[in-house]
Amino acid sequence: MSSKGLAHIAIQARNYRKTIDFYTKVFGFKVGHFWRLPAFHINEASILISPDGRTCIEMFDNEYNGTRRTQVGSP
Repeated sequence: MSSKGLAHIAIQARNYRKTIDFYTKVFGFKVGHFWRLPAFHINEASILISPDGRTCIEMFDNEYNGTRRTQVGSP
């Protein structure tokens, strides 16, 4: 089995602004889209796009308190 890459992951950042700075300055990601979703207590969220355009990271602030979380290895 082969893989072509990672399409999308989501990260709840402890420090949203510093995390965005890290991914953009160190890895060259660009902010592709920014939004807020107050109903879910998301004050800041962005999609970061890798320099080759093949990988996206959804980054959101630490205010999110959703109850549905999936852990690796969970059904």
